[in-house]
Amino acid sequence: MANVGEIVQIIGPVIDVSFEKSGHKLPDIYEALTVTRDNGDVVVVEAEQHALSITKLVGS
Repeated sequence: MANVGEIVQIIGPVIDVSFEKSGHKLPDIYEALTVTRDNGDVVVVEAEQHALSITKLVGS
């Protein structure tokens, strides 16, 4: 089963994702995550930092 989070904020190349509501574990640092946009495009980002239940991701 996929580890699902919720994007809570985007500032430039940094995406804050919360995994608190879904009850899923935080991804490992440097783990790749995929984000599916509304139009179906898939963006791959990388976990860079944990802050409580928020994970900071950097897009490429």
